Amino acid sequence: LGDEAGRDLDATFAQVAAIGYREIELPSLYGKTPAEVRAAANRAGLAISGLHIPPVTRGMGTGLTLGSAPAAIAEALGTLGARRGALPIAPF
Repeated sequence: LGDEAGRDLDATFAQVAAIGYREIELPSLYGKTPAEVRAAANRAGLAISGLHIPPVTRGMGTGLTLGSAPAAIAEALGTLGARRGALPIAPF
């Protein structure tokens, strides 16, 4: 869905649910807290199965990365209700 999805998560998630999806995997937190993302998904009736967690790279802003404390990653996934965290692109 790209970065546009983060501008209005409620509308985006509602549209995703309207076309029949019940479970989603997120490419990011869209600059929101895990609780905000989970609340938007709940309002749309969507479950979050996983979250892409980017590697630590130069120039990245703040947010959840593989360089984050393991407890912070686990807490974010738990708040989202996600069963998986995925590395979207393997670092070389």
